[in-house]
Amino acid sequence: MLEKLIHDAENKNAEAMCKLGDCFYYGWYVDEDFEKAVEWYKKSAELGNVLAMNMLGICFEYGKGTQFDILRAIDWYRLASKNGSVYAMNKLGDFYFRGVGVRKNLDKSLEFYRRSADLNDGSAMCILGEWYESGTGVEIDREKAVEYFLKSASLGNAFAMYKLGKIFDSVDCFQRSADLGNSSAMYELGKKFEAEKNFETAFDFYKRSAENYPLGNANSMYALGRFFEHGLGIERNFEQMIFWYKQASKFRQSDAMYSLGKCFERGKGVRVDYKKSFEWYKKSADAGNTDAMNKLGYFFEIGKGVEKNLQTALWYYERSANAGNESAEKILKHLRK
Repeated sequence: MLEKLIHDAENKNAEAMCKLGDCFYYGWYVDEDFEKAVEWYKKSAELGNVLAMNMLGICFEYGKGTQFDILRAIDWYRLASKNGSVYAMNKLGDFYFRGVGVRKNLDKSLEFYRRSADLNDGSAMCILGEWYESGTGVEIDREKAVEYFLKSASLGNAFAMYKLGKIFDSVDCFQRSADLGNSSAMYELGKKFEAEKNFETAFDFYKRSAENYPLGNANSMYALGRFFEHGLGIERNFEQMIFWYKQASKFRQSDAMYSLGKCFERGKGVRVDYKKSFEWYKKSADAGNTDAMNKLGYFFEIGKGVEKNLQTALWYYERSANAGNESAEKILKHLRK
């Protein structure tokens, strides 16, 4: 296999050159060697191989086998795009959207995503659906958004199925998306089964979602913490509760950080530690949790885990009240009497 590939590559077969580059890039049949991969990709790309052009874009984008050079990466993606690569079009769409190596330009980004969608790329269709749904770079158009999501879903795009599930509150769409590995859809199914008091099935979906490769869903991690804390469909387990709250907190999930604050304040699953409680409430408040802002106001008001400071306490209560927290509004009325 390898000998034939080398023979064909040395005889200027562009496809074989690209595949040989892949062998060195991924370590197939040979030791991983990014520099040799780049050499073969260049030879292949110079003969017009689009996959090799994309791989050179990746190598320059991430500094694999060559120095990091985003401008040269863009050059290769442009060439691949001109030769019909939807991957390259999507890359350029993303670069113009984020302003990576180019000046941010939503019109240019839209142009590349539309070109990709016109070539039947489901990912680009899904992105366009999101843009029309939110009004990013275009006027809000719900019908057009749904149209793009439907086209994308018909091509097997799991995120588009999830978006349709959200739009139509469709269990079927969530299930199809979850079956394709979408962790957000698994979370939505967990919520629905929890609302129906079917805690065992809800737990199963939350667990699948939380453990889903590569990162897992932070909201599902928090839900698992709640289930272990309150014994919903499973036995209470404070060790597991703390574990999942901490996992969710790594993603700045504000409810999980607030829950850890409560655990350290009350000694639930951990020793009472007001300073650690304060730290978790602070992290949660910084992530926008108004209940955590209330807690910080209270801690500053009475000097719990932190030096007493009525002015700072009022600031946190006001911040929480301004965000619509009714408890904070009542506390402020009481303090101002």
